Amino acid sequence: MNDLRDETAIFDERIRGFPVGVRAQEADDEFCSFTFEWRKDRVIFEKHPNRPWP
Repeated sequence: MNDLRDETAIFDERIRGFPVGVRAQEADDEFCSFTFEWRKDRVIFEKHPNRPWP
């Protein structure tokens, strides 16, 4: 696995945002995502799959 602290990303001006997914274990079906939308000045945090509340 690469250490992401040393990575650089360059985005085209047409890009509106991007998601980053995080898993506790590689075999898990569940993960969390952070979606960065800088034109709307917000970050969205979601759990996937998004199951309904009991």
